[in-house]
Amino acid sequence: MSYIGKEPEIIRSTLPTPSPAPTTNVISLTASFDTKIVAYGFPHENSNTGRVVVYEYTDYSDSWVQKSDLNGPHSNSYFGKSIDMEWDGDRIVVGSNGASNVYIYDWDGSAYQNYSNVIESPSGSGSDFGFSVCIAKNDPDTIVVGSPAHNNVFVYQLISDSWTQTFSNLGTDINNLIPYSNAGVQVFDTSNNLVTTSEYNRYGEHVKISHRGDHIVVGQTGSVIYSANVNNTTNFTITSGDSKVVGGELVVATAFYTFGYPPSGDNKYINRQLGSVRVFKSIDANWSTSNAQVGNVIYGERNFTIENRPGLEVRSGLTVVNWIGSGWGFPAHGSSFDISEDGNLLVVGAPNYGLYVSYGGHSGKVYTYKLGVDANNQGCMG
Repeated sequence: MSYIGKEPEIIRSTLPTPSPAPTTNVISLTASFDTKIVAYGFPHENSNTGRVVVYEYTDYSDSWVQKSDLNGPHSNSYFGKSIDMEWDGDRIVVGSNGASNVYIYDWDGSAYQNYSNVIESPSGSGSDFGFSVCIAKNDPDTIVVGSPAHNNVFVYQLISDSWTQTFSNLGTDINNLIPYSNAGVQVFDTSNNLVTTSEYNRYGEHVKISHRGDHIVVGQTGSVIYSANVNNTTNFTITSGDSKVVGGELVVATAFYTFGYPPSGDNKYINRQLGSVRVFKSIDANWSTSNAQVGNVIYGERNFTIENRPGLEVRSGLTVVNWIGSGWGFPAHGSSFDISEDGNLLVVGAPNYGLYVSYGGHSGKVYTYKLGVDANNQGCMG
């Protein structure tokens, strides 16, 4: 079975007005099913300590009232980078990727209590554990956590009053694709593409769990963070006829030409490849005993026709790709998604679709898929 294209039914929902304030610098947002409880994440507040503010809407006064104000553990913890809550808003999950922790809060009738519910990263600091979190709305004892710096995703379930890891997956087997040739043709596989090492997939940068907790979706947008000081000769390989491309630092010098320069004083560059998503299923929602991938890995789509095929040249004795003047971009496919209750329908966002060399901006694109038998029928909706 594979996920194939499907035209979506458009459903729109709005929060009661006026909406809670302030909303400046909000990075994450979640709401209860009836949209009467809303939580905002402010991970950059107070020297990046982070903060989550919860509001509740009252019909009587037609206004939002602050329900809770939660703060991160320390500076640079980025508490609130990701947040989610179950249907009634009684349980809130907060990701703090700077601290590599996830915090779970339960409403006791008067306040949100943590009860020492802190999940620490299995691989320690620097893993970006908690960059993304999601709770099963109808089964709030099941959550999924992304750890994209280490290309991991984890499922935790509340067992005997303890959050226990019941499933994990490493995404380094997914090809990280960059369109290279075959101009004007949509490419969803490894043909006519550059393939970067999966070490830089950022697998788990976005995660989603179905409402009853038996399906999870994992996105890897291909966010490669290169440093100008890096000289790693194993970062790039090529699969479209040329033998090999090496030289991490030299690739950086040319690959980002069409994207301008990094922020002043910052020697790091951020690069997004085609990206992809994949789905896992647990038959009985007990992830420790039942878990398997469902369907195919769904790759993103080339933004537009390649204007000039990247060329190869030798610099300092190394063969590198020269992208200067090339017209190709990165859709960030898998930056957002959702899945139906039965796992048969999937919607995926590609917000960076349409990033042109002339800085024309992002038009964005939404893709819908239905679990079926034809892996080549990749439909989409703009």
